[in-house]
Amino acid sequence: MRKVIMVPGTYDPPTKGHEQVWKLLANVGQIVVAIGHNIAKPSGMFSPATRAKMIERLLRQNNIDGYVMLYD
Repeated sequence: MRKVIMVPGTYDPPTKGHEQVWKLLANVGQIVVAIGHNIAKPSGMFSPATRAKMIERLLRQNNIDGYVMLYD
């Protein structure tokens, strides 16, 4: 049985280091990249929706079994 692994973070911006971690974790199970957004802090480089699209593209490009979710 494959595990589901949640990987929370702000990912603003997603980096090659994040990609490497996701690739390693994908060997263990399906990953859920949970993008956090703290409304009390100033916005970062990218909106949460833009970060989600970027990460979805990275997951597809790297053939990583996973999906993206947003949380506050």
